[in-house]
Amino acid sequence: MNINGYDVVGRMPPFKSALRDLVRRGLKTETRRVIKPQPVDSGNGWFEWGYKFGAPKSTSPRSAFWHQETAMAGIGTAPIDEYCPYGHPGDICVMREPLRCTTGGYAEYVDDDAKEFRVMNFVLWIWETKTLPSIFMPTWAGRTLVCYTDIRAERLCNISRDDAYAEGITPADVEVYEGDSREAFRMLWNRINGKTHPWSSNPWVWVIEWKLLKPISA
Repeated sequence: MNINGYDVVGRMPPFKSALRDLVRRGLKTETRRVIKPQPVDSGNGWFEWGYKFGAPKSTSPRSAFWHQETAMAGIGTAPIDEYCPYGHPGDICVMREPLRCTTGGYAEYVDDDAKEFRVMNFVLWIWETKTLPSIFMPTWAGRTLVCYTDIRAERLCNISRDDAYAEGITPADVEVYEGDSREAFRMLWNRINGKTHPWSSNPWVWVIEWKLLKPISA
């Protein structure tokens, strides 16, 4: 699908409103998503994982192995990022955003009031409800495009201070935690994921990095 001159392959994982704003402004260029199900420690640095989160469905549920030092899957010689369900390096994706119906029966973006972004070229509202959550936004409605530059698997607590900033941690957040961006990210992570995969459990996560794209001039 061509959007703004780019061949778009799909949509990014969903984000909350504040994080969407950071993505649009180029202040958030990474995200971490829990690998499901979690890899099973098989000893000597090797982890066993199943097709439910990426391995070919022709294999048995737990037939793939990869080593934490090489990030190499045990099926053939494909790097583990080839099995990430969120995409692959080089993919161009749109950010999901919530939509709503205007009084005139057209679609517009919910997040901001910039007139050049609000009405989607006078697209008629085609949904039964008056609002559409971001998770259901169709790819063609995307206005914010990114290109994935790196995808890898790592432990959550391995995040660096620079990566914490790339996750969208702001100087104001860091000031609260005495200059420690990792601590600010830990608190953010636990607010979002604390009930299922808290920081203390140090889960394996997919790390997705991207760069923000500008429309290609005609």
